[in-house]
Amino acid sequence: YQDRIKHLKEGEKLYLMKDVQNKVDKYALGLRTDDPVEIVGYCPRFYVTDFNKLLELNTPEKVDVSIVKINLDAPKQLQLLCKFETFWPDGFQPFDKDEYTLIVEGYDG
Repeated sequence: YQDRIKHLKEGEKLYLMKDVQNKVDKYALGLRTDDPVEIVGYCPRFYVTDFNKLLELNTPEKVDVSIVKINLDAPKQLQLLCKFETFWPDGFQPFDKDEYTLIVEGYDG
């Protein structure tokens, strides 16, 4: 995948893949290219719960992931900066799981 990343271009479309057998994160989403099909990384764990929810609410055809920037000098997990675009459905609340609850007492934003 490292060689494939060197040949990617800014603006190029990537595709999401649910990693249904991932033992660490049941919401894991891999990122792949189109032609040839090759895995080039994973979505950050922080976002995958909401991304999965948006995939279900909007259907995969209405979700676009594209490359914003490629930084080959960065650590491997940070080499691709991508943009995730889709519709914001009525009633959708991002980061509504307990794992995103503020831990600072008295903070009101």
